[in-house]
Amino acid sequence: MNTYSNDYIIINKDGTSFVPLGIGNGMDIRAIYNPDGTERMVHSLHSACFLKIEPSNTLSFERPLQGEDIREIVVQEQGTNTMGNTYYDKIFKLNINEMSLRELILT
Repeated sequence: MNTYSNDYIIINKDGTSFVPLGIGNGMDIRAIYNPDGTERMVHSLHSACFLKIEPSNTLSFERPLQGEDIREIVVQEQGTNTMGNTYYDKIFKLNINEMSLRELILT
């Protein structure tokens, strides 16, 4: 945990990544640079709170499957069945795809 920037840093055999936790004002955005100098804008997890339908709903940030680049943000509602087991109903999901060079040029 980087206490200066409130980033959770993950280091593993595939490389380094991080989860920007932010400070919760909803507009926590900053620029970072890849090793090749490419600038990217980073939004904290708090900046996605507007997606919740109700305060009791949870947000799930799904990782892409191996070999894919499609990420999902899922809004879930927590419930309990008659046996006392907790389950999550997906209310809706938002797919996040990285732009291809062709889409970027068109934009």
